[in-house]
Amino acid sequence: MFHPLKSLLSKSISRAGISHQIEDFRVLEIFEAVKNKILGSESSGKVKPMYIKNQVLTAASLSPETVARLESSEQEIVAGINSELGSEAVKKIKYIT
Repeated sequence: MFHPLKSLLSKSISRAGISHQIEDFRVLEIFEAVKNKILGSESSGKVKPMYIKNQVLTAASLSPETVARLESSEQEIVAGINSELGSEAVKKIKYIT
């Protein structure tokens, strides 16, 4: 009897207790994609997502101008991440400069 791979992976991840870590990693990946759409290629490397804790995504940057551009788009970024995940994984983004 064959079982869909997606089903087997989901069960294995749950049993291993790593589903939270995988969701956190997906948040960071999705942030990268949304950030690149907003900033374009010239500035996208100036901000790196660091971690997520208590639904707050923390990202680091050495460019205050880039952070200002992203802060003005925070609602769009949060909505994009949550839409992609299908849950409210992120409520706020904090930038470290």
